[in-house]
Amino acid sequence: MGARVVQLNAQLLRRRRTLFLAATTAGVVVAASAASVALTSGRRAPAPGPPDMRPAPGEIAVAHHPTLVDGARWEVKTYRNGEGKLCAVEVVPGEGEGGTCFDESRMFAKSPVVPYVGSRQDPALPAQWSAEWIWGFAAAEIDRIDLVFTDCSDKTLPLDGSRLFFDVEGPAVLHSRRWPLELVGYDRSGAALARIDVELGAPPTPEARAAGIAAPTPAVGCS
Repeated sequence: MGARVVQLNAQLLRRRRTLFLAATTAGVVVAASAASVALTSGRRAPAPGPPDMRPAPGEIAVAHHPTLVDGARWEVKTYRNGEGKLCAVEVVPGEGEGGTCFDESRMFAKSPVVPYVGSRQDPALPAQWSAEWIWGFAAAEIDRIDLVFTDCSDKTLPLDGSRLFFDVEGPAVLHSRRWPLELVGYDRSGAALARIDVELGAPPTPEARAAGIAAPTPAVGCS
C-alpha cells in the first residue's frame, strides 16, 4: 500500500513540484499530517518568513461552503490577521490546513479570478487521483464561475457574499477520467473575463508511471 500524495497548487500558473511535509512557499503556509505534500506555484519566492496567519484579537473565523464528501467536511475559513489583511485557510479532512493572507489592493492585479487547486490520492490507489478541490476569490465584475471538465461538460460553482467560490470533486469524477480542465469567470452580460487552466497531470508516483496514467485529453472545442 503506497503513501498518499497530496498536491496543493497555489494560484496555478506553472507546474513545478517540490515534496515536503510542512513548508512556506509563495506566501502559502501548509500544515500536513501523515502525508507527503507538493506545492505548485508560479509566483516568485516570497521574502523570508511566513505571513502572520494568527487571527486578530477577538476575530472569529468564518466558514465558507462547508461540504460533506464521504462523511468528511471540507471548507474554507476566512478572517483578518493583526495587520488587517484578509486570510483564507483551506481545511482538507485527514490532511490538515493550508492558507495565505492577501494584500487586497493587489489581489486581482493579474486576473479577476484568483484560484487555488489541490489534489490527493487514496493510499490504496497510488496510480490515481481520488479528490481535487478548487477554491478562490472573484473580483466584483465576475458574476459567475464555471468549472469546465475535459469532456466539455461544466458546472457553476457557488460564489458567496465574500466573493469566495469552492468545489470538491471525488472518485466518481476523477476515476471516470472526466477531470476538471479550466475555470471560466463571466460578467453579467455573459462575457468571459477570465479563463484559468486547472487541469491535473498524472500523480507523480512510480505506480502512475508504470501504468502509463496521463491526464485525459480534452475534447476539441471546449473553449
